[in-house]
Amino acid sequence: MTIDTLFDKRFYLSVIMELKSRRIVNYDLTEYPVRKFVKQRIKLISEENQGKKMLIYDNALQFTSY
Repeated sequence: MTIDTLFDKRFYLSVIMELKSRRIVNYDLTEYPVRKFVKQRIKLISEENQGKKMLIYDNALQFTSY
């Protein structure tokens, strides 16, 4: 999801949600959604949720470049 500001800045919102409860587990904003950012988010969530077995993602193009 993108968020455009009044000052012509664009931010990208990364949301991690638990499907069963639809509860937002984690979110983060970034100006530069590079692969390193995505890997860092996944690593953090994996460490916090040791008992979980699956991660479903949508492969949004803005989070897969670089």
